[in-house]
Amino acid sequence: MTVMLAAAGHHPCSVSAAANAPDARHAVARRDASEAVKGTLDRMTARLPRWAIVGVRVFSLTVPAMNITAVFLSTTSRSPLVIYSIGTALYVPFFLRLVWRETQGRRPGHAWWLLVAMALIIIGLAPWAGPLWPRSFGPLALAVLIVVRRPWSPMLYGLLLVAPIPVDLLLGAPEEWIWGSLSVNAVLGPYVLLLLARSIGRLESARQLLAAQAVVRERERVDDELRDSIGAELAAIADRAQALAVTDRPVTPELDDLVAASRRTLAGARFLIRGYQQPSLRRELDTAVALLAAAGVSVGVVAPRQPLRPTADERARPAVREAVAQLLRRPGGSYVLTIDADGDVILRERGR
Repeated sequence: MTVMLAAAGHHPCSVSAAANAPDARHAVARRDASEAVKGTLDRMTARLPRWAIVGVRVFSLTVPAMNITAVFLSTTSRSPLVIYSIGTALYVPFFLRLVWRETQGRRPGHAWWLLVAMALIIIGLAPWAGPLWPRSFGPLALAVLIVVRRPWSPMLYGLLLVAPIPVDLLLGAPEEWIWGSLSVNAVLGPYVLLLLARSIGRLESARQLLAAQAVVRERERVDDELRDSIGAELAAIADRAQALAVTDRPVTPELDDLVAASRRTLAGARFLIRGYQQPSLRRELDTAVALLAAAGVSVGVVAPRQPLRPTADERARPAVREAVAQLLRRPGGSYVLTIDADGDVILRERGR
């Protein structure tokens, strides 16, 4: 098995799989390490949406409680604790419903009405709830980012970002207005977590859908292939056997033909099964090109139109895998992979 590699600044050189193959134990160790890292990354990716959802929900619960605690402990805020607590108790159920449903990937019913109710409560109580009340603009800003779609949501978020400043000044707490602004700014972190969880969830759903569609297409292809080949032959054998069952003449020659046809059909079935177990070289090339494209490597394939001889096919497969391994170690660039009728694989940089 030989792969000819011609890259920029290098002369074409022969790469022998036997000479360059690492020690078997090292290869097994690297494979096990690679599988372990892949498994760890898969588990981390699977947990990431769940932890992001937990973070958003914890934020939605703790921020109102922290605001009430700040009013209770503050000696200079002049915020009425009773009014502050009642206002928080009024808007928190609407806020929690919006966040909970959003983390479940579903838009809550009457989302706009929930947002309007929150806005009326938070803005309406601003003159009476004291100078720390503008901190409640943070949950309102997060609700706006959840319910309102772009391009309006960034505009409303910006308005809520600056709104606590004049409100604090009017309420006579110039030294504390910055905390109201920071509380609105703080919702960006949980919102990013929410977007991350939502995006990963959608990607996972899309991946599962594509995998399911690929399985369905493969089953349909196998079904069509079996029906057109083995199915037709079995139907012909059954028809001939049924015709022989109602005849009175000697049927030994016909039975011999049926036995021969049955053996040919069985051989064809075995050939199909071997083909399913080992994909064609063309399909393996398509998979390699897709894999390299995902890694940022552009590869064009030049191969004979007719299927290769079995010996050439077996010779080309490991060479293709070796070429793919080489290109994965040097991401980027554009290459041409040429396979001749003898199964030799030549990999050259495009334009060389």
